[in-house]
Amino acid sequence: MLEKERSEIMLIQFRFKNHKSFYHEAILDMTATLEQRHSDYLIEKNGNKTLPVVEIQGANASGKTTVLDAFFTMAYLVIKSFDMNKTKPFEVNPFIFTDEYRKEDSEFEIFLNIDEKEYRYGFIANREEIKEEWLYEKPFKSNTTAKEKMLFEREKNNVIVEKFADIKDYEPFLDQKTLLLSILGRRRIQIADKIYDWFINGFYAKDFMNIPTSIYELLYNNPDLVEKVERFMSEIDSCVEKIIIEKENKLEKEEYKIYCVHSDPKNRKKKYKMEISLESDGTFKAIALAPFIILSLEDGGTLFIDELDTKFHPLLYRKIVSMFNNPSFNKKHAQLIYSAHSTYLFDKDELRRDQIYLVEKDKNGMSNLYSLSDFENLRGDADYEKKYLAGEFGAIPFQER
Repeated sequence: MLEKERSEIMLIQFRFKNHKSFYHEAILDMTATLEQRHSDYLIEKNGNKTLPVVEIQGANASGKTTVLDAFFTMAYLVIKSFDMNKTKPFEVNPFIFTDEYRKEDSEFEIFLNIDEKEYRYGFIANREEIKEEWLYEKPFKSNTTAKEKMLFEREKNNVIVEKFADIKDYEPFLDQKTLLLSILGRRRIQIADKIYDWFINGFYAKDFMNIPTSIYELLYNNPDLVEKVERFMSEIDSCVEKIIIEKENKLEKEEYKIYCVHSDPKNRKKKYKMEISLESDGTFKAIALAPFIILSLEDGGTLFIDELDTKFHPLLYRKIVSMFNNPSFNKKHAQLIYSAHSTYLFDKDELRRDQIYLVEKDKNGMSNLYSLSDFENLRGDADYEKKYLAGEFGAIPFQER
């Protein structure tokens, strides 16, 4: 990630169906609408305009996290299906409240912009097998009349592949629970490897109280990144003067620890080293998320964060979002998709209507995803927050009496 330049890849759309609390199709569209407000936020390429930020709002247990988890599940299956134990169920998670629906197929599909082209990749699977898989491409240009070109299509283990790969070389590795993209990506086949790497390099930050070991290792091996995290922290917690990462070898296992350095308030020359677990939850979360935020802005790509607003002061929460919305700061066209409970940014002066998505769960326990831009009669100068809290958009944590 830090060693080589990567192709600029942007998420255009993510679609999924029959995943956990979502039974019906859900679409998270990063394509900008014709709304004029905050047009300076948009990423423009070949006449197409793409959103750099999307916020997902909704009541507790409505399915906000599930939207992010659907992407994580797709990425996990693409990356890991080649290595999975084939005697175990394929790891999809269909709608959980009805036995009939649990037996139905789950679907996942993404649209990506890579090197002036749009790629559509997806698959349909259940816990027993992969039913279908596909990859198509077309020019990434507005108003194009070009038709999609099939790169490969799969129905169970029957595969049709165009010239970019010779399926005869990969058929021995293909089975009912291995995605073809996993095979082609690992074998570094053109374009398949870039899509595969995008899934690997994508960030999904969920439980901020448990920093992944990979982040400890990344910080330990990259002092420059530690310095950037320190600068990020200096704007959040002026008491944290330095961050130290130490590695210990215990029983043939490497363990990492993070310490924050503080000064004695009565003697600024005297320093104290405190383990990160003793810091406030806000400081802990900031240090946990900082590498994700810094690397995504430096390298581009898509960052998913669950409950971004939790444990953060509203101004810090706002600052992080504004980094991605600011094209002079977000030069690599990174994208941020996050869930939140706070309505601090649920405002026309902060976000466009197409940047605000809502999740609502119906009386049958089914979640539904929709955008604020779906409300055709919503005036551009309306008070979004007031209308949302009044229940005009749904997705609020109470029922009518």
